[in-house]
Amino acid sequence: MPSPSRGFPRGLGSARGGPERRHLESINIARAVGDPATVAAALRQSAAPAAARGDLDEERSVLREARSLLESGENRTILARVLLGLANNATRRGDFDEAQACLQEAIPLAQDVVGRILAQAAKTEHRRALGDLDGATESAELALAAARELGSPVAVALAASALGAVLRELGRLDLSRAVLEDAFVVARGSAERITFAQLRIELARTLLALGDVQSARRCLEESEIPSTDVSTAAAAKATQAQIFAAERSPEQADALFREAITLLEPTGLALDLAQRRIERAAFLAASDR
Repeated sequence: MPSPSRGFPRGLGSARGGPERRHLESINIARAVGDPATVAAALRQSAAPAAARGDLDEERSVLREARSLLESGENRTILARVLLGLANNATRRGDFDEAQACLQEAIPLAQDVVGRILAQAAKTEHRRALGDLDGATESAELALAAARELGSPVAVALAASALGAVLRELGRLDLSRAVLEDAFVVARGSAERITFAQLRIELARTLLALGDVQSARRCLEESEIPSTDVSTAAAAKATQAQIFAAERSPEQADALFREAITLLEPTGLALDLAQRRIERAAFLAASDR
């Protein structure tokens, strides 16, 4: 097994503050303990800031280092989480074959309730990206059931956001709204800011699809959108653009679509970027611009 005393992951060694610095301190402590599984867990956590800013190459590098510290069959819980992180990373980059390989290795290992939530959530995004909306619905429903079993408002909000989005894409708008509004009640005041913002974005999109433009605008305007998560910030701008388009304000709509795309272009978030471009193209076609 590789030694847990390997060098720091790229980008963390020079971190000066914020989440990166805290993660670096955690990795230092883990390396001092000398247990590879502890180091791998710390590395997995340290990949989160890179994912949030859309640096998927950095995230993958850190997760691969974590993976290299774990022998197959040992530390199943941590190994499953690292593999699921790699699966999500691959899906967001548009490498669906790599995502599938990671999922196939991870799912048999993810037997605890949190692992099952993460596994089904990763399957949902992978299947949704492939256009398998029925399969994505099944996975999202399993993730939400496990999240409710766990009793975590954050897990419920994340799972409901995914399920609500898939149901909306299937045209099951009333059910999408019900799922999202139920989660809104559970998560309000207790879910972390980014998770709650993502839930509000999906609810606003479903309300807009139902033709309730005023409620969609109110839902989004009452949300605090963290700028630290590029994907969420871009999705919020694109949703605002769709609301302006529904209100027949095409100039404001196009400006916001452009801002969303500009946020994503320097990142590795290929799937997000493609979706925002598709949404803008649909807007332009509908408005004959």
